[in-house]
Amino acid sequence: MPLHNANNFADRLRLHRKERISAITSPSPPVPLVDGAKIVVHLIPESALELGSYVAFPPRAELDGYINTIGRGRAWSTYNSDGFLSYHAPNFADPKKKDYTQLFRNGIIEAADTWLFDTNANGVPVLVAYFDGKLIAWLQLAMSFLQFSQVPPPVYMFLTLLNVGGCRMSIDKPNLPHISDFSIDATAVLFPEIVIQNIGQPAEQIWNRLSDMVWQSFGFERSFHYGR
Repeated sequence: MPLHNANNFADRLRLHRKERISAITSPSPPVPLVDGAKIVVHLIPESALELGSYVAFPPRAELDGYINTIGRGRAWSTYNSDGFLSYHAPNFADPKKKDYTQLFRNGIIEAADTWLFDTNANGVPVLVAYFDGKLIAWLQLAMSFLQFSQVPPPVYMFLTLLNVGGCRMSIDKPNLPHISDFSIDATAVLFPEIVIQNIGQPAEQIWNRLSDMVWQSFGFERSFHYGR
């Protein structure tokens, strides 16, 4: 570990997440999002929190191949003051986005998405049944970029759900209810971080650890995605 004090590093790591979530939910967020439930993912390489950390960006065409959004994949993109941004909006000129992925110059990747939530007749958010597959596909590309850029492990992954009070989960598995019986009673859910020691590890293996936590939030014993 590059920092002498492990506890100090853990504090810095969690503080960075807290500050970014505060920024996303502030009245003036770095990337304004449409209202409603959101899922936020952070990939934070340990090296990114060292002074002077910098990741060289490949040509634009290659960045567009790696830095996609969670719910809709390939998107509009632009360089910005933080690095490189991929996003969708209701229309090109709309200031509020439906999703985005921000690649920072120190190698941190932040993604926020609203596509993975529907709304029922009562206006309550519902997490869509295919959320696991979308997050796995996004994570595979993001980790491939870090591997391509020779970012050293470990990488810390954080998952956060925002504006999800009363949220239920849609399910498309045999012998399971169409909609989860249990709903989330918190406005925000900050799942514990997971540590990725092998950047070349298949994304599904990485995601399974967080998928279990998400399914358990809706009252299930474990994740049932892809027949697990």
